[in-house]
Amino acid sequence: MEYTKIVVKTAGIILNNKGIFMKKRLTQWDLLRALAMFFVVIVHSRFYLKTPQACTIAGELALICDPIFFALSGYFAIRQLTSSYAGYLWKKFLTVVLPLIAYGALLYCFAIYRGITTLSIGNLMRFYQQLLAGQWWFIPALIPFLMLAPWLYTMFEALDVHKQRSLFILVSAAMIWGIIATALSSWAKVFQLSGATAAIDALTLFVSPALVPGSYFVYFCLGYFVKILPTLISKETLQKLCGAGIVLWIVGAVSSAFGYNRADPSYLWFFGTIAVFYLFSKVRITQPVPSKIISFMAQRSYSVYLFNYAAINLIFEKTHVCGLLTAENPATLTARFPLWILAVIVAYCVAFICACVGDYLILKPLQKLLKNIYSQVTSQRTIQRAK
Repeated sequence: MEYTKIVVKTAGIILNNKGIFMKKRLTQWDLLRALAMFFVVIVHSRFYLKTPQACTIAGELALICDPIFFALSGYFAIRQLTSSYAGYLWKKFLTVVLPLIAYGALLYCFAIYRGITTLSIGNLMRFYQQLLAGQWWFIPALIPFLMLAPWLYTMFEALDVHKQRSLFILVSAAMIWGIIATALSSWAKVFQLSGATAAIDALTLFVSPALVPGSYFVYFCLGYFVKILPTLISKETLQKLCGAGIVLWIVGAVSSAFGYNRADPSYLWFFGTIAVFYLFSKVRITQPVPSKIISFMAQRSYSVYLFNYAAINLIFEKTHVCGLLTAENPATLTARFPLWILAVIVAYCVAFICACVGDYLILKPLQKLLKNIYSQVTSQRTIQRAK
């Protein structure tokens, strides 16, 4: 039977039989974005914990933020264009690339002030290269996916429900195979079974669990599929899938402290990400004040990401100078974790304050200026074409 789309509008919501698309901000996704950003700060601060197993477990648990951010990006980007493709790319330049340029220059000035580098064009270019290849790796990885997003929407929408379900099952099967293969390979390495390790590695080369090797592209596309999963599988199956995802996420994090070598990105995160989105889809925050606070924090998340490394280094340098989180005396171990948590919270707050100041004093005026210039240029082109 041919697939027929039904569209209904109610209370500011666009519904169809493939999922839900919102015309206004959804607080539950803002909350998820804000929490995931805090997890990013945890991940980047984990090495300061100075307790190997606790450091590994905390970092692995918090690393779910990576697939969540890629899936959130896909959730909002893989949709029908509301303007021209050129207009879409211009909007992404203003919201994604322009902050990199502006805040990269600001951080470069801060690095000069701290004596980390000196003023020169070459040093500026090296500084940007180090940021994009290291601390800000997420953005260069995401930009190609964003450029493809409108075409991905067209491709996925062209599939009927049966083909979409088959595609999801295929990807899920690949992820399950990846989980099994990495678990067996890790077990073989722990027991020093080199032959078994070689056999498993060879098998994964014949039947690769990585549909797009070394890429978060699968998670970006998952952002589209989490919206339509209720139409592809039953509610009971989805709940079981989410339960398994939570268990795999926790077990994988704990196992990493005892020899489990996950892939990057981890196959375990696929089902964990589905579980997180399913749980947050049930969240409803109706009070105006909490909703506004959460939305404001979520809107600063990208800028917090750009400032978080500088804030972490600054705060944890202070803890080192004060002698905190560095003592090797076993009596201090019980106090180390709460102190580390406090330092993480302070680092997040510092990055958030920098994001607020930077967004309102630097980024928004730049975006407004460039928008006006773009509008004038496009208006002139329209007039010339009309003539």
